[in-house]
Amino acid sequence: MESVACTPQNLIGYVDKKERWVFILDKYLKKFKEDTVEYELIYISVPSMQEMILQCKQTDCLPMEFSQLLWLDDDFMDDEKIPFDFDAFALIDEGRDYLNPNHFSVNQLIKFTQKLYDVE
Repeated sequence: MESVACTPQNLIGYVDKKERWVFILDKYLKKFKEDTVEYELIYISVPSMQEMILQCKQTDCLPMEFSQLLWLDDDFMDDEKIPFDFDAFALIDEGRDYLNPNHFSVNQLIKFTQKLYDVE
């Protein structure tokens, strides 16, 4: 029997069993919906798990499981037109894990949430 290595590059979807939503690659959406129709999931179709295409404009409205995520807009580091954020830079300099609410990938979100909750 052949198998595919479980790596971020081979990931086609992610199911959050508590919130009952699914990130699924566009090309697998139809088949995945057909195979999981009885679970009444919320499907979030994405073109890539690795591209930083997701945004979250209201991080305070996220489900409770995301309450421990650190959201930092680090765009000031690459754009000199944006005022330097000394508080954000201090957290970044400490090596804190964070997501930029303006652009992050599904894989980053999953990796970060798993890291948070594997520690508990």
